[in-house]
Amino acid sequence: MPRPSWRSHLASWPNALLKERPAGSIYSVRFLPLLYLIICVPTVLFLVFFRQPLGNPDEASHVARAYQISKGVVLTEEAVPGLHPKGMVDNAWFRLGSEVNKRRFESLDTALPVFQEFGWSGNERLRRFNSSVYFPAAFIPQAVGLKIAQALDLRLVQSLQLASMLNAVICFLIIAFAIHVAAEGKHFIALIGALPMTLHQLASTSPDGLVIAGSLLMFALTITAVVRRKVSSSTVFAVVVLGAFTGATKLPYLPVALVALVALWWAEPRPRKGAVKYILACMVLVLIPVLWAKISNAGAVKHSIRIQTDPGDQIAFLLSHPLEIPSLAFSTLYAHLHSYLSQIVGVLGWLDAPLPHGVYVVLGLGFAAVLVMDGVSVQPLIRWIALAGFALSVALIFLSLYLIWNPLGSPGPIEGVQGRYFLPILPFLVFLLPKSERFRSESLKLSVFTFCGLVGGLATVATIIKRYYS
Repeated sequence: MPRPSWRSHLASWPNALLKERPAGSIYSVRFLPLLYLIICVPTVLFLVFFRQPLGNPDEASHVARAYQISKGVVLTEEAVPGLHPKGMVDNAWFRLGSEVNKRRFESLDTALPVFQEFGWSGNERLRRFNSSVYFPAAFIPQAVGLKIAQALDLRLVQSLQLASMLNAVICFLIIAFAIHVAAEGKHFIALIGALPMTLHQLASTSPDGLVIAGSLLMFALTITAVVRRKVSSSTVFAVVVLGAFTGATKLPYLPVALVALVALWWAEPRPRKGAVKYILACMVLVLIPVLWAKISNAGAVKHSIRIQTDPGDQIAFLLSHPLEIPSLAFSTLYAHLHSYLSQIVGVLGWLDAPLPHGVYVVLGLGFAAVLVMDGVSVQPLIRWIALAGFALSVALIFLSLYLIWNPLGSPGPIEGVQGRYFLPILPFLVFLLPKSERFRSESLKLSVFTFCGLVGGLATVATIIKRYYS
């Protein structure tokens, strides 16, 4: 018998690769993380280098916090209860921020050369910024970038780009790993990670990118353990670390972290020693965010100069007038639900650069389709726990902003809530939907994700060009 030629070997390679594999596994296990990076990395690189400096909501405050961390300052210099949070920051950043605000609607063709003239001043001043009480771990990549940039004496625009780049790299690695390890829901993870609003956070110094990435990984580890009904100690440890990180950065995310921990406990046989392990894990998960909120005075400082109401008075009002809560919720959703949904998909810049209307329709339908197709079979109790945790996180998001931005007794709507705040809790929606046998095609889910990712990326680039260069 003649030996097979190299051409026959090459022709039979795809069949050998797919032999004895479940349908679509080559896509989900090996290809999807790579596809996610191929689609999203160019968009983020474009955002890093071509969007307006400090052009993400509250990014000037985020840069100030990252600068603090780069100097080894974990707690703010001034966070006395009743005072606005303050910290020492290189004054050049605030001068750049003032110039950006002045030229906010000017084309970057003429404004960028002005921004690029700003360099490090070496003079620090005590300045107010809202993010000065944020958990320091959420700013480590950005702080490293600023530290390197200052050592190299880069201009501020280039320093911002370096810090944003490091933030994006870490976030991409975490999200790609989450897609890889997830036994179910991986296409939904990829789609959340590819939304224009997510990419806009990854390409900035905002801590939201790391919080979203950490939440996606926490969900991936949880759903994998639940589906396989096998929970290792390393999985519990990772979920506690990621849950404490997200909860300490923004306390309203703590309920979904607790949902992940309870789902792990319920997914495996529960001997007596295992119960002790989960009790200790739960204590650590709760104590770290609560202790950080206490020592950083996050619950005492006033973020708004206009609203002088004490948060304790706000809570007392709600407790004494519980019937006002449904009315407050209705007025808020009636006034802002459309903007929340749009912002979840993506309203770029300082929420002043909306995507084309058709993009919201395409990505919204794709989001719903992938969510339905990525439903998972879990015990009913886990679904109810996930629903309760999701609803509680949403309620805490609204409550926290109500305490900060609304005057005492306000009938609503609640001000200050942005759609991006909901991105870290969205993956847990998968727990709420049953596994659909009708829509289980891996190739179909892959096609929907690919189409939505490409549409979102192209729309992001086109929107930034229209907003800042026309």
